[in-house]
Amino acid sequence: MALGSIHDLLIHQLRDLYSAERQILLVWPQLIDRSASQALRTALAGHRDETARHVVRLEEAFWLLETVPHGVRCRGMEGLLMEALSNASAQSDPALRDSGIIADCQRVEGYELAVYGTARIFAESLGHHRIVAMLERTLEEEEAIDAVLSGIAEREVGPAALRVASREARHPELVRSFSAPRRQLRITV
Repeated sequence: MALGSIHDLLIHQLRDLYSAERQILLVWPQLIDRSASQALRTALAGHRDETARHVVRLEEAFWLLETVPHGVRCRGMEGLLMEALSNASAQSDPALRDSGIIADCQRVEGYELAVYGTARIFAESLGHHRIVAMLERTLEEEEAIDAVLSGIAEREVGPAALRVASREARHPELVRSFSAPRRQLRITV
């Protein structure tokens, strides 16, 4: 498909998202199974359910645009998810594995936020108000799960991983806890 117009770019972004979300639906259960933290398991399971609703919203957007969702394979998401599975399998300590799962899931969320934000701008520029509303709702849900993951990391998983790091460090006094600054991510084109 030639990307010769904003409409073409919007379709491409939506197809990329459709492929990405469907890949997430396949991989998230495996990350849930590898998670030791009940809070993390619950958050990922809840987001998996949201992801299924994201797929339905995207299908509705394709219906409104009178096109099909297929035609793009999201290799970026494929790489992020393969890396997440590999990392989760490579770590034997539960606290460190959960920290890695959170980090990898936040990479996934960052990708989604970027592409949904761009698609929203394209849809807005074309006057597709219903699609804009759907994309905004999904963006809010993606931002919310990112915040939930940060909270789990700061309250539960991060401190446990720091205890492991302190035991492993030659100078445990150098291993310090920290809180990540809150951020608001908005994509503009």
